[in-house]
Amino acid sequence: MSSLFRVGLLLTFRCNAECRHCFFASGPHRDEVMSTDLGIKAIDEAAVLGAEWISFTGGEPFLELALLEPLIAFANELGLKTEIVSNGFWAETPEKAESALVPLWGLGLDVLNLSIDDFHQEYVPIKHVKNAYDAAKKLGLKIVIMTTISKNNNITAEKIPELLQDDKILIIGRAHVREPNALLVETPVTPAGRGESIEDHEYMLMTEIQCNEALRDIGIGPDGSVYPCCGPLAIRITLGNLKDSRLKEILNRAKKDEFLASIRKGKPISGAFITRCHACISLLE
Repeated sequence: MSSLFRVGLLLTFRCNAECRHCFFASGPHRDEVMSTDLGIKAIDEAAVLGAEWISFTGGEPFLELALLEPLIAFANELGLKTEIVSNGFWAETPEKAESALVPLWGLGLDVLNLSIDDFHQEYVPIKHVKNAYDAAKKLGLKIVIMTTISKNNNITAEKIPELLQDDKILIIGRAHVREPNALLVETPVTPAGRGESIEDHEYMLMTEIQCNEALRDIGIGPDGSVYPCCGPLAIRITLGNLKDSRLKEILNRAKKDEFLASIRKGKPISGAFITRCHACISLLE
């Protein structure tokens, strides 16, 4: 059984955007926010269990800067690497981008993970994302770009280097780029949450599922709910709550769960599925 690698702290489900593909159904109407004490507890217990990374996600983490700052500092003190997943709405100008990132960089932030695709750009001008990208590059932060794809995307992985005016972006699985400034990862839409209403998928046939991320790359919600991953399975399964139990106890119980064990071992399944996540959640239907 793989040990705990990363904990995704969903600081809030509140977001300035209300993307059509969001399986957490985040948006301006959501008001759930993690407390600082709960975030500290999660990071502390994750470190004890040998986690290497804390990923601050949501929702939109930059809506909760007062929460981000002490949590990044605490994770850094414990020797954990940190990442923020963001849509970049806050980088309205180059100056605002730098003023937002410099304090976080100073506290030990390692990675800025930016979302760029048709869905996010319905709410966030690409110029803002470019400002965030340029500021992160200037500071020497590692940069990851996540783009969610469907069959009829206008924004494709191939177009993103042009949009950001940087030809040194490595698209994972494509031609090698020497000393890239950023890594770009494509993820198909998963039909869960609001993503269920999107029909222009490209389906493929899967014969088995094996997910090494379940119980290794976990999520913790604003209310302390612990999820087996940070994917859409999190909207179907809650392992326990950090307010009631220690993370070690919750994960030890989860390792005995027959469903999760079958996923990790590679449960045979056939059908039209888009991703491992889609195939995985279909087993619960």
